[in-house]
Amino acid sequence: MATNIRVGDAIGNLALDALRALRLHGFDTRLYAREMGPELWGVAEPVESLSKHARAGDLVFYQYSVADPDLGVVLDSPAAKVCFYHGVTPARFFKAQDSDMAAACRAGEAGLPRLEGFDGLIAATSFTAAELRAAVGESRRVHLVPPTLNLARFAEVDAAYRRP
Repeated sequence: MATNIRVGDAIGNLALDALRALRLHGFDTRLYAREMGPELWGVAEPVESLSKHARAGDLVFYQYSVADPDLGVVLDSPAAKVCFYHGVTPARFFKAQDSDMAAACRAGEAGLPRLEGFDGLIAATSFTAAELRAAVGESRRVHLVPPTLNLARFAEVDAAYRRP
């Protein structure tokens, strides 16, 4: 689950790569998002469905990168919960061009302490791991796991830009 999932962005790529890999290995897997690109209609389900489907014994893999009005839905789930923290872009990068996104980034930073409610915490980089530990408590273990990367995706891009 993530607030928004788009094909081609870091969160979308990780969500879709994980979905494919887990399904390939026989796991009953669902993808949830508040917002998704039209290419994912029918692939991802609305966040509200998570509370109907998640049960004790399940695992919710959640991606955090910006304020999420649905974080409580995840935290209230009876399933085990793991949060993958990508990092929140500093609001100052959006301040002049997109005040709504700047506000969402500020709220995302303010919401970091709520991630302490997860059973497991993962960070994409050493920097984001330190940022997460500072927010949830230095004693919490944060696992460092760079996002998966489907290298076959680059062959498609390379072929699209190759000169005849």
